[in-house]
Amino acid sequence: MNYKALCSVCVFLTALSVRALGQNIASEPPADKTVAKLIAQLGADDFRTREHASKELVKLGSKVLPDLRKAARGNLNLEARRRIQQIAVRIEDILLEAEDKPWKGLDGPRRGIKERLVRILRKSSSLSDAQVTSAIYLLTVGRPATAEEARRAEKSFAESHTRLVPVLHIARSLIQFKEFKADIATANGRILDAQKDLAGGTLAQQLHRLNGAEYQKLTDEVAAALNKSVKNDRQVIDLAYLLVLSRFPQEEQTDIAAKHIKKTKERVRGIADLVWAMTNTREFMQLP
Repeated sequence: MNYKALCSVCVFLTALSVRALGQNIASEPPADKTVAKLIAQLGADDFRTREHASKELVKLGSKVLPDLRKAARGNLNLEARRRIQQIAVRIEDILLEAEDKPWKGLDGPRRGIKERLVRILRKSSSLSDAQVTSAIYLLTVGRPATAEEARRAEKSFAESHTRLVPVLHIARSLIQFKEFKADIATANGRILDAQKDLAGGTLAQQLHRLNGAEYQKLTDEVAAALNKSVKNDRQVIDLAYLLVLSRFPQEEQTDIAAKHIKKTKERVRGIADLVWAMTNTREFMQLP
């Protein structure tokens, strides 16, 4: 998966701390004088000096990012500013590789949570920190974050060059807790598989399959999982949209869905109707 597409090339650099990855991520913060000297060398006339400074800063890893962020706000020549951006992206790539490693050892449903979060961030880059935090917690533990959890998450986002690293880190910690909702993760995995299975067919073929017994069973099982895991109707609507369309519903969509669920005799049937309606849209049938 190409995570670089998710990293905007800017100078809002991450101060996130992670475990060392080979020689690339340092476990202790470097001396300020050493960092200052290397940053100053990024704008040197000599190419070899600039290259050496860039490589050394990358090796120092995430601990130098606050210094780089501070330097980027200063009076730098274009070459130094360009190199700071490149160093930030390189360190971020290493952080992403480090974060990706532990996910590979997890089971399919848990890895599916990661895939879903990546899709959500890719599809809706303008989500607020509160929405991103809500998505993480709904997908993993079936509830919104507490005030303290939201505060910690937003602090991590503010310190990061891109939200992807802290998002995946927070999600990975949550899926290992007792509160983790395995039913939601299983439902998410089945929806991901169904969407991939539909790829390549004509619209008529896709609609035919979606209205068959196999997909009706899928809809019912997803609805049962959501009904069991989330008791608040508006939260279950948010989660249904995140699972099926990788986005939050618009306010009008939430209102319509909430009214339908409320008037349906059995809540689980109303949720199933919502899931079925979303899977029968072009938005669902078109892979991101």
